[in-house]
Amino acid sequence: MSFRLFSHLCIGGLLLGAVAGCSSDSDDSSGGGGIEGCDIVVAPSDDDTEALQTAFVEAQSDQTVCMKKGTYMIKDQLSVGATRGLTIRGVGESPDDVLLDFSGQVEGDDGMLATGDDITIENFSVRNTRGNGIVVSGATGVVFRKIKVVWDESKTENGAYAVYPTKAKDVLVEDCEVVGASDAGIYLGQSENAILRRNTAHGNVIGIEVENTTGAEIYENTTYDNTTGIFIPLLPNLQRKASELTIVRDNMIYENNRSNFGEKNTVVSFLPPGVGIILLNSDKVRVFGNTIKDQKSTAVGIVGQVTMDEVTGMVSMDTETDGYPEEIYIHDNTFENIGGMPAGILATLGVATLEEVVWDGSEKSPGSAKLCLGESPDQTFRDFGGLAGVGDPSKHSTDVGPHSCTLPDLDPITLP
Repeated sequence: MSFRLFSHLCIGGLLLGAVAGCSSDSDDSSGGGGIEGCDIVVAPSDDDTEALQTAFVEAQSDQTVCMKKGTYMIKDQLSVGATRGLTIRGVGESPDDVLLDFSGQVEGDDGMLATGDDITIENFSVRNTRGNGIVVSGATGVVFRKIKVVWDESKTENGAYAVYPTKAKDVLVEDCEVVGASDAGIYLGQSENAILRRNTAHGNVIGIEVENTTGAEIYENTTYDNTTGIFIPLLPNLQRKASELTIVRDNMIYENNRSNFGEKNTVVSFLPPGVGIILLNSDKVRVFGNTIKDQKSTAVGIVGQVTMDEVTGMVSMDTETDGYPEEIYIHDNTFENIGGMPAGILATLGVATLEEVVWDGSEKSPGSAKLCLGESPDQTFRDFGGLAGVGDPSKHSTDVGPHSCTLPDLDPITLP
């Protein structure tokens, strides 16, 4: 073998061309290689791609594949498959102790792809994948824990997403770090029932994005030096037609003023630098307890599809997607140094400085948006007056009176 693979299971027909072999349980290099909690152990070798891919093929339901400390040079996308209950773990004190380096990747769209239910991916780093970092698609029961995904430079050619659970249910993303994604560092898409907590996102276009998802709680994260800190959109032309029941609380969001390096003519490429949180078309969102500071454009922006269509020039023909944000409650946040130098599209609206919360004013009928800022709002506010008023400051309003209201709390997200 050109790699060092320890396993007490031998499935010779699935070794992807490697030399088949199993050690007996009496051999110290068999089974978990003497590492508690590990069923299969991989160490850096002459062919790390083959070693890891073979380990993932051999792994059975409810087993743990462990990677020893060191750097693994990966040349191809690693396919984990649909094995249920799989844990993929780096053995080290921190994610930096186990590095999967994709700088020489020549095949595959992503770094790692998994589809099995009840999967846990934890405690290692991924660097310079050709496409997305780690993708889990269509699974129920997904955990990303202490994962670090990095691109060395923040540039358009990078993968869109670093940590990427999609079309998933019961998702936990915690204690991860994501750097350099050309769309979103952490991207949760078309999913249900998720917690994103204690993560750090910097150097991305979007730090954290929760898209077309029902039931998500985003808390105790730190986002800085992105274009936008947190983005909660309902996008048209996708299978899931709702983005609702989202809690954004107790996050540290600051200095998200990076120039937008997203791929041209994508939705993300139109996001203006300098915004802490953007809500696009989303319903039933609660934003509270956050510290948002040093944002050049605004702290929180609320936008409907009609305005987005005008900005992008890409008119949505999806009549099944409700393009109006509704039932949003923003209260008890700390805002500091906000809106002093609006950027991107926000710099073209004829307003030299912007308030802490801005709303495009789009709604189905007067008052239907149910945008609340608290009983006695203490944040500054601007209503652009709908599409007809966006570019005309004389039609704007900074009166918080119509939004001096409250909405019921949402139930916290719980995971099985």
